[in-house]
Amino acid sequence: MDKRLDLAVIESRWWTRRNDSVRGVFDMLAGTLAGNPFAYHYEMFNNAESIKEMIPRIARTSDIHHIYVAAHGDEQSIYGAGDARISRTVLANALAEVHAKQIYGVFFGSCLFGWNVDALMEQSGATWLAGYSEEVDWLHSSAMDLYFWYAYYQSGASLAARKTDRAENMLTLLTALLIRVPYLFKELGFRVSVASGNQYLTFPDDFFDEDSGEPDRDYRESYNVVLDYINDHEPGVWPNAQDLRH
Repeated sequence: MDKRLDLAVIESRWWTRRNDSVRGVFDMLAGTLAGNPFAYHYEMFNNAESIKEMIPRIARTSDIHHIYVAAHGDEQSIYGAGDARISRTVLANALAEVHAKQIYGVFFGSCLFGWNVDALMEQSGATWLAGYSEEVDWLHSSAMDLYFWYAYYQSGASLAARKTDRAENMLTLLTALLIRVPYLFKELGFRVSVASGNQYLTFPDDFFDEDSGEPDRDYRESYNVVLDYINDHEPGVWPNAQDLRH
Protein backbone atom coordinates (compact mmCIF):
# COMPACT_ATOMS: atom_id res chain seq x y z
CA MET A 1 0.00 0.00 0.00
CA ASP A 2 1.28 3.46 -0.82
CA LYS A 3 2.34 5.64 2.08
CA ARG A 4 -0.20 8.32 3.05
CA LEU A 5 -0.25 11.09 5.61
CA ASP A 6 -2.84 10.52 8.34
CA LEU A 7 -4.14 14.02 7.61
CA ALA A 8 -7.45 15.42 6.37
CA VAL A 9 -7.53 18.96 4.98
CA ILE A 10 -11.03 20.45 4.95
CA GLU A 11 -11.41 23.85 3.35
CA SER A 12 -14.08 26.49 2.84
CA ARG A 13 -14.43 28.60 -0.29
CA TRP A 14 -12.47 31.78 0.44
CA TRP A 15 -13.98 34.29 -2.02
CA THR A 16 -17.25 34.74 -3.89
CA ARG A 17 -15.89 35.60 -7.35
CA ARG A 18 -12.58 33.77 -7.22
CA ASN A 19 -10.98 31.16 -5.06
CA ASP A 20 -7.58 30.41 -3.64
CA SER A 21 -6.74 27.16 -1.92
CA VAL A 22 -4.30 25.77 0.61
CA ARG A 23 -4.24 22.57 -1.40
CA GLY A 24 -0.94 23.43 -3.08
CA VAL A 25 0.71 23.69 0.34
CA PHE A 26 -0.41 20.21 1.33
CA ASP A 27 0.36 18.75 -2.09
CA MET A 28 3.94 19.91 -1.47
CA LEU A 29 3.94 18.43 2.03
CA ALA A 30 2.60 15.06 0.90
CA GLY A 31 4.91 14.97 -2.10
CA THR A 32 7.91 15.55 0.13
CA LEU A 33 6.98 13.21 2.98
CA ALA A 34 5.03 10.48 1.17
CA GLY A 35 6.36 10.72 -2.38
CA ASN A 36 2.88 11.48 -3.69
CA PRO A 37 1.27 14.95 -3.70
CA PHE A 38 -2.19 13.39 -3.34
CA ALA A 39 -1.34 11.22 -0.32
CA TYR A 40 -3.74 12.93 2.08
CA HIS A 41 -7.50 13.40 2.37
CA TYR A 42 -9.07 16.61 1.01
CA GLU A 43 -12.61 17.94 0.80
CA MET A 44 -14.50 21.22 1.02
CA PHE A 45 -17.28 22.40 3.34
CA ASN A 46 -19.86 25.13 2.78
CA ASN A 47 -21.73 25.72 6.04
CA ALA A 48 -22.43 24.50 9.56
CA GLU A 49 -24.44 21.49 8.42
CA SER A 50 -21.66 20.22 6.18
CA ILE A 51 -18.92 20.55 8.80
CA LYS A 52 -21.12 18.91 11.46
CA GLU A 53 -21.40 15.89 9.18
CA MET A 54 -17.81 16.00 8.01
CA ILE A 55 -15.75 16.04 11.23
CA PRO A 56 -17.32 12.95 12.90
CA ARG A 57 -17.27 11.05 9.59
CA ILE A 58 -13.59 11.82 9.00
CA ALA A 59 -12.82 10.87 12.60
CA ARG A 60 -14.24 7.41 11.97
CA THR A 61 -11.80 6.87 9.08
CA SER A 62 -9.16 4.53 10.47
CA ASP A 63 -6.15 6.02 8.70
CA ILE A 64 -6.85 9.70 9.52
CA HIS A 65 -5.72 11.10 12.88
CA HIS A 66 -5.30 14.82 12.15
CA ILE A 67 -7.53 17.52 10.67
CA TYR A 68 -6.54 20.89 9.23
CA VAL A 69 -9.47 23.32 8.88
CA ALA A 70 -8.91 26.14 6.36
CA ALA A 71 -11.37 29.04 6.45
CA HIS A 72 -11.87 32.69 7.26
CA GLY A 73 -12.42 33.27 10.97
CA ASP A 74 -12.90 35.67 13.84
CA GLU A 75 -12.88 35.44 17.65
CA GLN A 76 -16.13 33.45 17.77
CA SER A 77 -16.56 31.62 14.46
CA ILE A 78 -15.13 30.31 11.24
CA TYR A 79 -16.91 30.86 7.92
CA GLY A 80 -18.13 28.70 5.09
CA ALA A 81 -19.00 29.74 1.56
CA GLY A 82 -20.69 33.13 1.20
CA ASP A 83 -19.78 34.09 4.78
CA ALA A 84 -21.94 31.30 6.24
CA ARG A 85 -21.15 31.52 9.95
CA ILE A 86 -20.03 28.36 11.78
CA SER A 87 -20.00 29.11 15.49
CA ARG A 88 -17.69 27.83 18.17
CA THR A 89 -20.66 25.93 19.60
CA VAL A 90 -21.18 24.05 16.33
CA LEU A 91 -17.51 23.09 16.26
CA ALA A 92 -17.51 22.14 19.93
CA ASN A 93 -20.45 19.79 19.37
CA ALA A 94 -18.74 18.22 16.35
CA LEU A 95 -15.48 17.74 18.26
CA ALA A 96 -17.36 16.27 21.23
CA GLU A 97 -18.08 13.26 19.02
CA VAL A 98 -14.37 12.70 18.41
CA HIS A 99 -12.55 10.15 20.58
CA ALA A 100 -8.89 10.25 21.59
CA LYS A 101 -8.00 7.18 19.53
CA GLN A 102 -9.60 8.68 16.40
CA ILE A 103 -8.28 12.23 16.07
CA TYR A 104 -5.03 13.30 17.72
CA GLY A 105 -4.93 16.95 16.64
CA VAL A 106 -6.98 19.66 14.90
CA PHE A 107 -5.41 22.82 13.45
CA PHE A 108 -7.66 25.78 12.62
CA GLY A 109 -6.02 27.75 9.81
CA SER A 110 -8.18 30.82 10.40
CA CYS A 111 -7.67 34.40 11.56
CA LEU A 112 -8.33 34.98 15.28
CA PHE A 113 -10.07 31.67 15.98
CA GLY A 114 -7.06 30.45 17.96
CA TRP A 115 -8.51 32.23 21.00
CA ASN A 116 -11.03 29.38 21.20
CA VAL A 117 -8.74 26.35 21.39
CA ASP A 118 -8.84 26.31 25.22
CA ALA A 119 -12.64 26.24 25.38
CA LEU A 120 -12.91 23.65 22.61
CA MET A 121 -10.48 21.33 24.41
CA GLU A 122 -12.96 21.05 27.29
CA GLN A 123 -15.29 19.04 25.04
CA SER A 124 -12.86 17.40 22.64
CA GLY A 125 -11.16 14.06 22.99
CA ALA A 126 -8.24 15.19 20.82
CA THR A 127 -4.70 15.41 22.18
CA TRP A 128 -4.24 18.96 20.89
CA LEU A 129 -6.05 21.83 19.18
CA ALA A 130 -4.21 24.70 17.48
CA GLY A 131 -4.96 28.01 15.80
CA TYR A 132 -3.94 31.62 15.19
CA SER A 133 -5.08 34.34 17.60
CA GLU A 134 -4.09 37.22 15.30
CA GLU A 135 -5.27 38.35 11.88
CA VAL A 136 -2.81 36.53 9.67
CA ASP A 137 -1.47 37.21 6.20
CA TRP A 138 -2.35 34.44 3.73
CA LEU A 139 1.19 33.77 2.53
CA HIS A 140 2.84 34.10 5.92
CA SER A 141 0.39 31.75 7.61
CA SER A 142 0.53 29.26 4.71
CA ALA A 143 4.32 29.18 4.99
CA MET A 144 4.04 28.56 8.73
CA ASP A 145 1.39 25.87 8.19
CA LEU A 146 3.77 24.03 5.90
CA TYR A 147 6.66 24.47 8.32
CA PHE A 148 4.60 23.22 11.27
CA TRP A 149 3.27 20.09 9.57
CA TYR A 150 6.65 19.19 8.12
CA ALA A 151 8.28 19.51 11.56
CA TYR A 152 5.40 17.61 13.17
CA TYR A 153 5.74 14.60 10.91
CA GLN A 154 9.54 14.71 10.82
CA SER A 155 9.71 14.69 14.62
CA GLY A 156 7.56 11.59 14.91
CA ALA A 157 5.24 13.46 17.28
CA SER A 158 2.17 11.62 15.96
CA LEU A 159 3.54 8.10 16.30
CA ALA A 160 3.20 7.50 20.04
CA ALA A 161 0.44 5.04 20.90
CA ARG A 162 -0.58 6.65 24.20
CA LYS A 163 -2.28 10.04 24.46
CA THR A 164 0.06 11.13 27.26
CA ASP A 165 3.10 10.40 25.09
CA ARG A 166 1.58 12.25 22.13
CA ALA A 167 0.97 15.27 24.37
CA GLU A 168 4.55 15.19 25.65
CA ASN A 169 5.87 14.94 22.10
CA MET A 170 3.72 17.89 21.05
CA LEU A 171 5.01 20.10 23.86
CA THR A 172 8.58 19.18 22.95
CA LEU A 173 7.95 20.09 19.32
CA LEU A 174 6.26 23.37 20.24
CA THR A 175 9.27 24.33 22.32
CA ALA A 176 11.56 23.60 19.38
CA LEU A 177 9.33 25.61 17.04
CA LEU A 178 9.32 28.56 19.43
CA ILE A 179 13.13 28.51 19.55
CA ARG A 180 13.56 28.19 15.79
CA VAL A 181 10.58 30.18 14.53
CA PRO A 182 9.45 32.71 17.16
CA TYR A 183 7.56 34.59 14.41
CA LEU A 184 4.96 31.82 14.41
CA PHE A 185 4.00 32.60 18.00
CA LYS A 186 4.84 36.28 18.41
CA GLU A 187 3.43 37.69 15.15
CA LEU A 188 0.76 35.16 14.18
CA GLY A 189 -0.36 34.38 17.72
CA PHE A 190 -0.08 30.62 17.33
CA ARG A 191 -1.72 28.93 20.34
CA VAL A 192 -1.98 25.20 21.03
CA SER A 193 -4.05 23.63 23.78
CA VAL A 194 -2.63 20.25 24.80
CA ALA A 195 -4.21 17.54 26.95
CA SER A 196 -2.38 17.02 30.23
CA GLY A 197 -3.93 14.31 32.36
CA ASN A 198 -7.48 15.34 33.22
CA GLN A 199 -6.84 18.97 32.30
CA TYR A 200 -5.25 20.90 29.46
CA LEU A 201 -2.45 23.44 29.12
CA THR A 202 -2.12 26.09 26.43
CA PHE A 203 1.21 26.84 24.77
CA PRO A 204 2.84 29.32 25.06
CA ASP A 205 0.47 31.04 27.52
CA ASP A 206 0.87 28.58 30.42
CA PHE A 207 4.62 28.08 30.02
CA PHE A 208 6.12 31.58 30.06
CA ASP A 209 6.10 34.45 32.52
CA GLU A 210 3.77 37.12 31.18
CA ASP A 211 5.97 40.04 32.30
CA SER A 212 9.50 38.81 31.55
CA GLY A 213 8.74 36.44 28.67
CA GLU A 214 11.09 33.89 30.26
CA PRO A 215 10.19 30.22 30.72
CA ASP A 216 8.32 29.50 33.95
CA ARG A 217 10.31 27.80 36.69
CA ASP A 218 8.58 24.42 36.24
CA TYR A 219 9.14 24.51 32.48
CA ARG A 220 12.67 25.97 32.40
CA GLU A 221 14.51 22.65 32.57
CA SER A 222 12.49 21.17 29.69
CA TYR A 223 13.05 24.33 27.66
CA ASN A 224 16.83 24.17 28.18
CA VAL A 225 16.97 20.48 27.22
CA VAL A 226 15.24 21.26 23.91
CA LEU A 227 17.47 24.30 23.39
CA ASP A 228 20.57 22.13 23.80
CA TYR A 229 19.14 19.63 21.31
CA ILE A 230 18.50 22.39 18.78
CA ASN A 231 22.02 23.73 19.16
CA ASP A 232 23.51 20.26 18.65
CA HIS A 233 21.52 19.26 15.55
CA GLU A 234 20.95 20.40 11.99
CA PRO A 235 17.94 22.66 11.26
CA GLY A 236 15.97 19.84 9.60
CA VAL A 237 16.15 17.57 12.65
CA TRP A 238 13.27 17.84 15.13
CA PRO A 239 13.13 16.35 18.63
CA ASN A 240 10.45 14.33 20.32
CA ALA A 241 10.19 13.54 24.00
CA GLN A 242 11.41 9.97 23.56
CA ASP A 243 14.63 11.20 21.88
CA LEU A 244 15.37 13.49 24.79
CA ARG A 245 15.14 10.68 27.34
CA HIS A 246 18.15 8.88 25.82
